[in-house]
Amino acid sequence: MTANPLRLSADDPGVLTRTGEALDASTRVAKPSLRLKCSQCGNLLAQVSDVPDYGPLFVSSWPVETNEHTVVVNGRELKGRERRNWFAKNYETL
Repeated sequence: MTANPLRLSADDPGVLTRTGEALDASTRVAKPSLRLKCSQCGNLLAQVSDVPDYGPLFVSSWPVETNEHTVVVNGRELKGRERRNWFAKNYETL
């Protein structure tokens, strides 16, 4: 029996599913995870953990100041992933 390999691409449904499962499992991990914080402002930047049955897990995020542009489609303002997808489809990134 051969395993179905995952493409290592963030938008691959298999990767998203596996990552979601690992994140869900990580909330039940007994041992604390390693937390990385900014030395200047103290904001949490990343967490590292070992998730049983999944292995190591690294999650990172941080606030970023942006020049937000409102996107309204059919009278509804797009937010988050919908907004990013709209920009990706309608603008070329240089």
